[in-house]
Amino acid sequence: MISFSRAKETARWAVTLDYPEFEMEYEYVAINHPDHYAIYDGDVLSSTGNKVPVEKYESRYLESHVPQSTALHSHTTDGNSYFVGPLARYNLNFEQLRPTAMEIAKEIGFVPPEFNPYKGLLARAIEIIEVYDVAIELMEAYDPQGPPYAEFDLKDGEGYGVSEAPRGLLYHRYKVGKDGLIKEAKITPPTAQNYAQMEKDLAKLAPQVLFDRSEEEASLELEHLLRSYDPCISCSTHFLKLKHEKI
Repeated sequence: MISFSRAKETARWAVTLDYPEFEMEYEYVAINHPDHYAIYDGDVLSSTGNKVPVEKYESRYLESHVPQSTALHSHTTDGNSYFVGPLARYNLNFEQLRPTAMEIAKEIGFVPPEFNPYKGLLARAIEIIEVYDVAIELMEAYDPQGPPYAEFDLKDGEGYGVSEAPRGLLYHRYKVGKDGLIKEAKITPPTAQNYAQMEKDLAKLAPQVLFDRSEEEASLELEHLLRSYDPCISCSTHFLKLKHEKI
């Protein structure tokens, strides 16, 4: 309960921070469920109104090779980039928040629609309150019954799954043989789904920071934008290298 209280105070503190003024028109994509704030189940919903069940994910969201990157970039069948992550979840699923999280969100004035990627931090803060509330309920109701596993026979099959990782929507698909070995696997992580949109954001922000700042300061400003999408990206192999040429 102490952590639950601190989560609320964190949200109240986070809203007092100085967020850069930056907005884009995004297509947000996240799991959506009519009865709760979706994390592990539901359909894949876009802010354009397009909704597909998990087994149809690859009919709507594609990956392509691009000249400037060794990582695949995701896009819709319309050729558009899109945005996954806490801000996408928050914009699409705000009405499914539990009363406690909703109360804090309204108290601090953080109500969708929101198109500033830096404020994904606020969405994360509200989500922490949401999941603490769920965790407490699950612990209080925990009453395991029956066997700890299910019997099954090996056979050919294919399965799909989506979940909301902290960084955004995560898609899995596997084909398994009757020997129990995986014949085919496809994993589309949230960072890869955001790459194309990250590049568009950088293209908009770069002219604003390159001409009145040093190269080091400009790099830091651009890194802040990338971390608003993905706080883990600075530890990965795919990170920003700024080359500033004066013409």
